[in-house]
Amino acid sequence: MSGDDFSDLSTSEKQIYGADCLEAFIRHFGIEDISIEMLLAHLRKMGQSDFGKWEREGALLPLNGRGDAGPLELNEKVPMNIRQDFFKLIDFVVEIGIVDSYGEDSMLPLKFLNDAVGILRTHGVSLPKFGF
Repeated sequence: MSGDDFSDLSTSEKQIYGADCLEAFIRHFGIEDISIEMLLAHLRKMGQSDFGKWEREGALLPLNGRGDAGPLELNEKVPMNIRQDFFKLIDFVVEIGIVDSYGEDSMLPLKFLNDAVGILRTHGVSLPKFGF
């Protein structure tokens, strides 16, 4: 794989790299919250167990990237000038793993990963290295 060609990655690998992107973003801006750590741990477990169980567990997280408001404490920790992109990044990263879950495979996981990478670039955040 060269450059930013993520097309050869499996959906699970895209999901893990998306989680790595979210982690790079929060480390870059010094955002710390247990709800983010819980979400990152969950995202990195994709493919390690039954998908239905994994998806249900994710929906129950305080920060789940599925349109629900995040914890108030987290909102207060995210600077206003990046808040909108921060929550878009979370949504994109979560969608990587679930968008094709009950239908045919599509290019949407790749699109959402590229959207996440775009947010990092917009804010000058270095892309994480591939771990696979």
